[in-house]
Amino acid sequence: MSSQHRKKPELLSPFDPSTDLERVSGAHVEIVCRSAENETERSICAQLRHQVFVVEQSIFDVSDQDVRDEDDATIHLIADVGGVVGGTVRIYRLDDSGLWKGDRLAVAAPLRKMVIGKRLVQAAVQIAGELGGHEMVATVQVSNINFFEHLGWHQDGKPAIAYRQPHMQMRIELSGGLDR
Repeated sequence: MSSQHRKKPELLSPFDPSTDLERVSGAHVEIVCRSAENETERSICAQLRHQVFVVEQSIFDVSDQDVRDEDDATIHLIADVGGVVGGTVRIYRLDDSGLWKGDRLAVAAPLRKMVIGKRLVQAAVQIAGELGGHEMVATVQVSNINFFEHLGWHQDGKPAIAYRQPHMQMRIELSGGLDR
């Protein structure tokens, strides 16, 4: 049976006690970014975001969940890192002109030295472009400006306080959308 027709094994949560994050972070593993396919995977995304944005960074008091998480049009991307959800980001269309937004980029702490964040951002840009987007925006923590600029994003305006921390609005042109 080819690998394309095998049933995919269920992904593990980075918070599951049986998950060996040292093996994942220390090994040469493939990172595959794709849409979360079921409620279990979306739940792991929510757990990961909660850990990063509520527990670690105290950006939100109780939960980072909002109406975008309830919207079926929101695409929740995951990074499958050797069978473990190592990171997540969500993307969604802002309007009918082809403007998209990416937000809630989160990577499990033990895996942050890997290229998971980079791969998720690249996947988000690619997918939004393939879905007809012409531009994507993101509001990123000031400490991540260089990371996004390295990936082709540009600053838009001046830093401002968002979610209790200095953030910068960033933009990138998408290849799949209409020419401007």
